[in-house]
Amino acid sequence: MSRVFSRFLSVRHILCILFVCFSVLSGCKDNAKSKVGESEDVLSFQAKKQLHDKKYQAAIDPLVHLSNNYQVSADAQTYKLELMHAQYK
Repeated sequence: MSRVFSRFLSVRHILCILFVCFSVLSGCKDNAKSKVGESEDVLSFQAKKQLHDKKYQAAIDPLVHLSNNYQVSADAQTYKLELMHAQYK
């Protein structure tokens, strides 16, 4: 029985398993500047305030976050349209 385990747990197999694990974990890393702790309501308020003040460039960041992370919310279509409008302006 120990021969079977030693064969399967050779150094090559362990390195392959570690490589796959690290690849999966590094792929899950979020590189975008996420707004941790800010809810949909807070981001929506910030974006609407920036749009109302005609600060379109500042409104793009919260709108991108809203349209990417709240795709199934009731206002998802509105977020996308407001993002397109801010990018246009």
